[in-house]
Amino acid sequence: MLPASFYNANTQDVLNITDIYNLKQLITEPTRITPLSSTLIDVIFTNLPDNTTCSGVSHIGISDHSLIYVRVYRKISSPYVIKNFNRNSFRSDILAQPLDDLKGVHNPNEMWLKWKTLFLEVSDVHAPLRSKSVRGSKTCDGNSRKTWEIINEVTGRKSEKAIINELEFEDNKLTDATEIAEGFNRFFAEISPKLSENIEDIDTCFDEFVNQSILATLVFNK
Repeated sequence: MLPASFYNANTQDVLNITDIYNLKQLITEPTRITPLSSTLIDVIFTNLPDNTTCSGVSHIGISDHSLIYVRVYRKISSPYVIKNFNRNSFRSDILAQPLDDLKGVHNPNEMWLKWKTLFLEVSDVHAPLRSKSVRGSKTCDGNSRKTWEIINEVTGRKSEKAIINELEFEDNKLTDATEIAEGFNRFFAEISPKLSENIEDIDTCFDEFVNQSILATLVFNK
C-alpha cells in the first residue's frame, strides 16, 4: 500500500487501469536510492506474467535510476548459426580482446561503441548471422507503383488498370490525354479551397473543450 501522502488521483488512475486490463507490476524493489529515500518509480507492467522468466533491478551506478529488466519467454528460431558454437572457445576469444583499453575511455557512448565492436568481431566468428537466399526475389527500387504491384501479387489481389478516355469537367468533355490530366490536376488543386468556404469560422479556442484538469505528477513509493 502507498502512504496517504502519495495516494493522489493519478495514482488511482493507474491502479484502475491495471485492474481493468489485469496488469501485473513485475518490479518489486526500489529503483531510485538516495541517502535520504528509497523509492520504486520505474515499473514494468504485463498482462501475461506467465510468459516472463525473470525480472528485477540492476544497480549499475551510471544513473540515479537503476536499470530494470524483464526476460520474456518466446520460442523463436535463432537468426544466428549456432550449430557448431563452442562456449569455452567463445569465452576464451572474448577474454583475449583488449578490454582493458576501455578503462581509458571516459565517454560512455564511445565506450559502448568500442565494446560493441570488440564483441561483434568475436560473435561474428563463433555465431554468424544466417544467410538466406530467396528465389525470384523482386525489388521495387523506391518505385511506389512497383511496390504496390508486388504487394498485390504476393497477397493475391488482381490489379486492374483503369483506362480513362473521356472526362467531363466544367461542362466540357475532355478526350485528349493531356487535357484529361490537366482536368484532374485542376480539380484536386481547387477542391480544397472550395470546401473550406463552407466551414463556418468560430471564435472558440480549443482549450474550452478541455474540461478535465490533469495533474502533472505521478509518484510510486515502496
